[in-house]
Amino acid sequence: MSKQNFQKNISENFNVHIVEDHNDALKYIYKEIGTKRIKFSNLTIVHFDSHPDLSLPDFNADDIFSKEKLFDNLSIENWICPAVYAGHFSNLIWIKPSLPTFILYKPDSNCSDQAGLIQIKLEK
Repeated sequence: MSKQNFQKNISENFNVHIVEDHNDALKYIYKEIGTKRIKFSNLTIVHFDSHPDLSLPDFNADDIFSKEKLFDNLSIENWICPAVYAGHFSNLIWIKPSLPTFILYKPDSNCSDQAGLIQIKLEK
């Protein structure tokens, strides 16, 4: 395959979006689903973060397919579970880095500074 064909195939197969606020990633994922560039369901997400972002947003689950209501209620810690509930994500690969050494925890806290790869099978 020539270099030109290789570059053409990559740009036609997927897009890369880099966002600051984690929940903004979901807007691009929904856009890619809507344009049929990625499939609607059974997606695997690779999540690079020291936090899981698996909190639940404060809104009615019946509104899951209303993009306006959904996006208005998302924040950086709660954007993954709505996509699981909607049937988009079925696997989560969480790449958790070590926390910086300047972050100190109380001895009795539930916090951990272990780095690693965590794979979670997601189900509704």
